[in-house]
Amino acid sequence: MRALALCNPVAGGGWRQGRIARALERLHQFGWELELRSTAADGSHAQAMHAAWQSGVEVFIAAGGDGTFANIAGILAELPRGPHGGQEGESGLPRMALLPAGTANVLARHWRLPLDPEEAARRLERTRVQPIPIGRVRYPDGRQRYFLSMAGAGLDAHLVHAVEGSGWKRLGRLGYLLGFAGMAWRYAPAELQVVAGGRQYPAHQAIFGLTTTYAGGFQFGSRRDYGIPETLLIHGNPWRAGLRAALHGGFLRQAERRAMAPAAVEWLECSRIAIAGEPAELQADGEAAGRTPVEIELAPRALALLLPA
Repeated sequence: MRALALCNPVAGGGWRQGRIARALERLHQFGWELELRSTAADGSHAQAMHAAWQSGVEVFIAAGGDGTFANIAGILAELPRGPHGGQEGESGLPRMALLPAGTANVLARHWRLPLDPEEAARRLERTRVQPIPIGRVRYPDGRQRYFLSMAGAGLDAHLVHAVEGSGWKRLGRLGYLLGFAGMAWRYAPAELQVVAGGRQYPAHQAIFGLTTTYAGGFQFGSRRDYGIPETLLIHGNPWRAGLRAALHGGFLRQAERRAMAPAAVEWLECSRIAIAGEPAELQADGEAAGRTPVEIELAPRALALLLPA
């Protein structure tokens, strides 16, 4: 199997980079023909991915965290469809294999993959192909950005922007906890207007999710399958509402919705939302993604994951 491996050179620190190297060696032992390339902030790795796709590469291996997965998936979603790289029923969709090496690992947790890249590679000795949709953020100037887990505006996005602009990010989970402790008490939420299904909803936080996990450990929403979007709206101070939900045993599990005040939390089932109102920071798969206003939607059958059989 021909594969292009794309590695985030800073994901997980030096110790995890060594595990990624051993993971790729494991795949080589399985008979995979590998080429390795690092992801780049300027997006230059996209050209290598396009060239690899045109030359018949069958699998793109993403080694890193949720941000790396989303970046690579967004490039794959826009590849021209060709006769190679697909099996019957998959319409030539590009395939992506995951080697988790990030902080939250939301997508890997959803698919119940090992969070160690070497163990994740070992599980790929036998595989199955899973076509999936992908999330897409559209900006007023015509730009668009893709995500695999969730995107939203509000407190979590404000925290992501604050951490990315500081030295906290290199501390991993601890950095986010320190960032949250430093800004939550003085955070002033923006007045958002969310449009979904022809209706307008006021909110102070909006999260459009495709996965069943949030922030690497909390349950999100009520569905079990990937790619069935749910949108969480929080009214009032989001960090207080989120803390209250967490104290109820999980981040807004289905069983906990009744325990929340109806005015505090609202859920929408829709494949597209628009967020306007006061400008607010936006996050997509835990990465800073600009500011509102934006449209967030589901783009169906964009690519296929190569998962353990």
